[in-house]
Amino acid sequence: MTGKKAAKCKKASLNLLDNWVELVSIALLLLGILIAVISTSAIITYFTILFCGTVVGRNFYLTRRRRRFHFYYIAGGFFIGFLVGAYVSRYGNLWIISFLFFMGVYFGYYLHRKRHLG
Repeated sequence: MTGKKAAKCKKASLNLLDNWVELVSIALLLLGILIAVISTSAIITYFTILFCGTVVGRNFYLTRRRRRFHFYYIAGGFFIGFLVGAYVSRYGNLWIISFLFFMGVYFGYYLHRKRHLG
């Protein structure tokens, strides 16, 4: 087989360098589900998502001058996974979880911008 036939018969392969964002996002989605399901009360769920939001805000601050779409994708994967896990475990209100996550992102970004942390 040469030429066009060889190109058509090429097997699909997983290139980790090209697909690392999707793989990390799926892994964090599963981790978010696991963390939310393991949580034993709404208060623990709220503190966990607030802390995760501040970590994401810190990451957004540290990468503020570079392209950040892959960080949005990864953080979105974790956030959606956490919401799914909280919905399954029934601990916490999904609106409050969403509010606390975005509040944590803002708070983490603000604290690093004002040089209160790091």
